Amino acid sequence: MKRENKVLLGIAVLLAAVCLGQIWIKHLEKVRMLAEQEAERTAKEDSVVFEDGDVVSGRELWLDFYGTTQAGEPASVRLVRSYSAIEPDDTYYVTREHSYHVRELTFDGEMYAFADGDRAYRYLLCYPDQAAWNPSMAYTSATFYILTNDEDVTPRDIERYETSSLWEGEPLDACTVYAEYVWKEEYQHLHEH
Repeated sequence: MKRENKVLLGIAVLLAAVCLGQIWIKHLEKVRMLAEQEAERTAKEDSVVFEDGDVVSGRELWLDFYGTTQAGEPASVRLVRSYSAIEPDDTYYVTREHSYHVRELTFDGEMYAFADGDRAYRYLLCYPDQAAWNPSMAYTSATFYILTNDEDVTPRDIERYETSSLWEGEPLDACTVYAEYVWKEEYQHLHEH
């Protein structure tokens, strides 16, 4: 009988340890999630914030940065891009994952560069009120700001370069750094923040 009691006690201790371990793992996961949320919240302060491609705050910061740099004065701005991996359900969209990226864009009076990169750009070009060039686009018009070393590059060039396997020109040394979209009515519900 003593041996059976020891076995039962051992099983009970093992089960208690497993349960406590699962509780501890859930607690650590919650702590990690709260820390990530706090880091993201802090990053969004005094920043230009994009959520799933939409500018949700900091538009004035961006316009100040653009105006200052166009006047040839040094400036910097923090860009925070937040993404949700969204999967369709039968009746609504369900967010499955979330991530965000923070980048600091600086202008030293001559060149634009991201603090975490090795590329520098000579120009920051603005293309306001660009109509969608493809009827299947989710937006009707957009304003694009492009970092480039070629002052003749257009948003359409970048779109063709990034999406066409038939691009025949030299690789483009340009990127869209800021965009504001006017969404088609049928897509507006996906961009309500």
